[in-house]
Amino acid sequence: MYGSGINTLNVYLYNSTALGIPIWTHFGNQGNTWYHTKIDIQGYSTYHIMFEGVRGNGIMGDIAVDDISVLEGSCPACHDKVDLVYLVDSSGSVGSINFNKEKEFINNSLSQFVIGHNDALVGVVTFSTVPREQFKLNAFLDKAALKYAITKIPYLTGNTHTAEAINFVNNHMFIPSAGDRPDAQNVLVVLTDGQSGDHAKTLQEANRLKQRTTVIIAVGIGSGASKSELNGLVSDPSYVFFVNDFDALKQIHDTVHSVACNLGTCADAIPDCNRFGPNACTAFKGWATINCAHYCGFCHANTATTHRPPPVTTILKTLPPPTTTTATTTSSCVDVIPNCKQYGPTVCLGTYKPWASRNCAYYCKLCYALTAVVPIVGK
Repeated sequence: MYGSGINTLNVYLYNSTALGIPIWTHFGNQGNTWYHTKIDIQGYSTYHIMFEGVRGNGIMGDIAVDDISVLEGSCPACHDKVDLVYLVDSSGSVGSINFNKEKEFINNSLSQFVIGHNDALVGVVTFSTVPREQFKLNAFLDKAALKYAITKIPYLTGNTHTAEAINFVNNHMFIPSAGDRPDAQNVLVVLTDGQSGDHAKTLQEANRLKQRTTVIIAVGIGSGASKSELNGLVSDPSYVFFVNDFDALKQIHDTVHSVACNLGTCADAIPDCNRFGPNACTAFKGWATINCAHYCGFCHANTATTHRPPPVTTILKTLPPPTTTTATTTSSCVDVIPNCKQYGPTVCLGTYKPWASRNCAYYCKLCYALTAVVPIVGK
C-alpha cells in the first residue's frame, strides 16, 4: 500500500450467499515496504477469501498482495462449564475394532476441553442389551487420566437398547451424587450405528431428558443408523451428524467439540459481532457459532430472557348488548422455563403441545391475541 492516492484494502470471508464478512482492513499509505499481518479464522466451514482494494482520489498508488499462507492452528481451549456424558454403542454390529474407533473419537473431541470443577466434567456410559456405567462425571479431574480411562473401556456386545440407555443416563449420570452440577449445562453425546429396538420408547426417554434442560447431540454411523430416530433425539436439527463409516468419525470430532463447547456460558468471542450484521449468522453459521453465539442467538445456556412479551387480550363472552365497545386486558404471556429455544419448534406441536402451552407459550406462539367485548349501558 504505497502512494498518496491509496485508500483502503479490505479482506473478506465470503461465499455465494453473502457479500462477505470483513475480517481485516487497513487504510492509507504504508510506505514502500511490505506490511505483514496475521488473521485468525476460527471455524470448520469452507471459506473463500476476497481482497478488495478501494480506489482513492488519484492514480498515485499501488496495492500489492503476496505470500498468502493458510496454516492449521490449534483450537482455543474450551473453558465452558458443562457436564458432558458420552453414550457409546457397543452392540454386536459395532465390533471390537470399530469400538476402538469410537473411543478414539471421544478422546479427540475432548482435546480442547479444560477438565475441572469450574470447567468440563466427563462421564461415559456404554450400551448394548444393557447400559453400563464406565465412570461418573466426578471420576476424573485430570485430563490425562480421563483419556487413559477411555482407552481402557471394554467392548461388551449385545443388542441396541437405546431407550434403556438414555433412561440410565437420566437416572444415574445427571444426578448430584454422580457429579452433576446445578450451574453447569448438561450435554449428552450419543454414538450409534443402528436403530433402537423400541423407536417410540427411545424418543420418549430422550424427551424426558430434554425436559430437564439436557442438550442431546447425536452421531449416526453407517447406513444402519436411523435418521428419523436421531433427528428425534437431538435438541436441535443442527446437533445430529451422520458419517458413512467409523473411519469418518475423525472428520467430525472438531465439529462435535465445537457444538458441545458452545453450549456452556453464552458470550461472543469477539467484541463487535454487530458490525457483521445478521446475515453472517446464516451465511457463515460455522464461524458465527464460535465467534458470535450470543449476537446470533445460538446460545443454549440456562439464562432467562431479558425481553418481555407484549400483553395479550382475552375474550369475555357476553350476550350482545344494545351498544358495545372493545377493551383490552393485560394478562402477560411468558415462558415459564428460561430455555424453550433449546427444544426447537417441534416441541410446540403434536403430543408436546400441551406441555409447550404451559411452559413455552411465548416461544411457541401459543399466546392468542383476543378481544374483549364489554357492554355499555345507555345511548
